Amino acid sequence: MGSYRALISSVVARVDPGWMYLCAGSAIVVASVLIPANHDLAESRAHRDRAIVSADYAARRVARYSDFLESLDSGDETVMTNLAATQLNLVPASKTPLFMLRSSRPDDANVFHDIEPPPPIDFGTEVASPRQSTLEWLVTSDSTRPWAVIGGMLCVLIGLLPAAEHKAESAEPV
Repeated sequence: MGSYRALISSVVARVDPGWMYLCAGSAIVVASVLIPANHDLAESRAHRDRAIVSADYAARRVARYSDFLESLDSGDETVMTNLAATQLNLVPASKTPLFMLRSSRPDDANVFHDIEPPPPIDFGTEVASPRQSTLEWLVTSDSTRPWAVIGGMLCVLIGLLPAAEHKAESAEPV
């Protein structure tokens, strides 16, 4: 049991306490770089997702309008009859007009309501996480980030300083 304690105390005596400062300082400096970069990445992804939704909506609009234009060019009877009824207020003599329930206003003759795809869902701005850790607050706040970096670099400096050498005390003073 005595030799075990002696072994542990000799190992502990040889370990430089500067490693703790070096590791802690490095962690703070790395966190001050990675956490804001992660926030920027999340914001960029949100913007990208909104751009993808917008591009998809525009592509669907173009596809629907091109289908409508093809129907006009081909002289589709249904499209021509609907256009004549809504735009020119002309109905074939063999048919009786019905009340149009789709229009919010009876005098609205816009045919493009049926062509337009439904608008994309707007999720609004991205909601920030409700709870921030202390480290996240330290490295993302404009007022505390420089101090966190300086503190981390100071810890790295202390960790890199050479260890103090212990002189064995002799029984006789010199």
